[in-house]
Amino acid sequence: MFNGSLDSHLFQESVLIWKMRYKVAEGLVSSLLYVQEEWEQSMLHRNIKLSNIRLDSNFNDKVGDFGLARLVDHAKGSTTTDLVGTKGYITLEYFTTSKATKESNV
Repeated sequence: MFNGSLDSHLFQESVLIWKMRYKVAEGLVSSLLYVQEEWEQSMLHRNIKLSNIRLDSNFNDKVGDFGLARLVDHAKGSTTTDLVGTKGYITLEYFTTSKATKESNV
């Protein structure tokens, strides 16, 4: 990715202007909607964080690091015995129930 990760543009390098932040957020929402609703199965990423969002030369976002991702049927959730993800980015519902849902992606 030409422009690195989103976290570097929000906290380390030159800060993105609000128009670009909105563009990135809109693209991320569109990406998540696609993998959660428009595929045959729903993809639960389980590790979405700023460093896993890469930006191309036009500041289009690309979600990466699918090592913890799972595919589940739309009607079902995913129950795991191990809590996975990055500390500080895990949703409260996932932490308390050990059930990853498409809502826990955001």
